[in-house]
Amino acid sequence: MKNVIFLLSIISTLFACQPNANDEAARLAAAKQIVLDSINQAQIIAQKQKTIDSLKMVSVKTALAKKRSVEKVEKDNPEPMVGSVSKSKKGMNNTTKGALIGVGVGAVTGAAVSKDKVQGAFIGGILGGGAGAGVGAAVDKKKKNTNKNN
Repeated sequence: MKNVIFLLSIISTLFACQPNANDEAARLAAAKQIVLDSINQAQIIAQKQKTIDSLKMVSVKTALAKKRSVEKVEKDNPEPMVGSVSKSKKGMNNTTKGALIGVGVGAVTGAAVSKDKVQGAFIGGILGGGAGAGVGAAVDKKKKNTNKNN
């Protein structure tokens, strides 16, 4: 009887020390999920950087266009101007303003509402920007129609 109990304790110890196949599968699935999450995070960061770069490019192009218009005015009128010079500043249209405001509000709202803050901010920014651009375009169209009638 002592031998049977001794043998059963050795067998149970050996089985208890071996890793469970379910635990190994769970660890493997968790590792895969971590890799996928890091890839998604890298894609989000790349998309944000792409947006930032495009906004910088737009601001550079706008600055160059303003500089060229000032140079053209100076070439066309070589005489020095006395008094104040008013440069016509066009500014942003309502579509652009609406898109920028929508991106900001959407990103903040998406981050506040979502469990995954980065993904929520990204998706909220995209949706907010689209909605803001749509509202701004409608305002621009209405102003254009009003100006045509007057």
